[in-house]
Amino acid sequence: MKGKPYQNRKKQAKHNKPPVVPPANPPAIEGDKNVVGHSCKPCSDSVCEHRGKPTHWTAYAEAICALALVVITGTYTYYAKQQAGAAIAATTNATETLNTVKKQFDTDQRPYVIVAKIEFHSLPNDPTVYADVKPLNYGKSPAIHVLTTGEVFEGQNTMAAVDSFFSGLPEKPSEENWNNVIPPGIVDLDKNGVRTTLRTHHSVGQDALKADAKIDFGIVAASRTWYQDISGNQYWTDFCSGPIASGAMGFCAKHNEIR
Repeated sequence: MKGKPYQNRKKQAKHNKPPVVPPANPPAIEGDKNVVGHSCKPCSDSVCEHRGKPTHWTAYAEAICALALVVITGTYTYYAKQQAGAAIAATTNATETLNTVKKQFDTDQRPYVIVAKIEFHSLPNDPTVYADVKPLNYGKSPAIHVLTTGEVFEGQNTMAAVDSFFSGLPEKPSEENWNNVIPPGIVDLDKNGVRTTLRTHHSVGQDALKADAKIDFGIVAASRTWYQDISGNQYWTDFCSGPIASGAMGFCAKHNEIR
């Protein structure tokens, strides 16, 4: 009986022992390749060298993303360039269409000046031959800044002299010499108030005039009339005419044109 209480106390003391607390993990030691963090187990060199580094799949994913970005950027740039080119082409086409319409409008509305009448004459005791030329505007708008220059040619080689005359004329005269206006639609030449008198630059005797009358274009009146429309576009009309042997008036083979 005496031994039982002792045994019971021994058993109770055994059951009352404090719980065993496992020791804390030792801290990681820098430079120890067998310790990673606080839970690394011993490992070989080849395994520890790759711990904490990206795997091959991560590198592949990054490469694919970079390639996709390049493709998307290139595609966007290509289509943006295509759209910009289309916009430029559309603008160019619109400008060309506008210019074409304007040109057609100017052509339709422009003045057209012609020499509608020519009269040769001379004065008593004057060896000069004169020619009065009267222009007509059969266009739809006024001819402004009108200027006419010309000459009467006489003799056997009149056409060579006419060619030389026109080859020396400018396409546009000096503006200070422009003066007349020819309105459109005035058929009565005496009412439009415009007339230019041309003359020979040398004396012509009666015998010469008789000889000139026997050939075609023995006497020729040649002129150029410059003019503009209200938009400032420049035009000119060349005129060349003279009597032929039959007595009728004829037009030269060249130098009768409107530009």
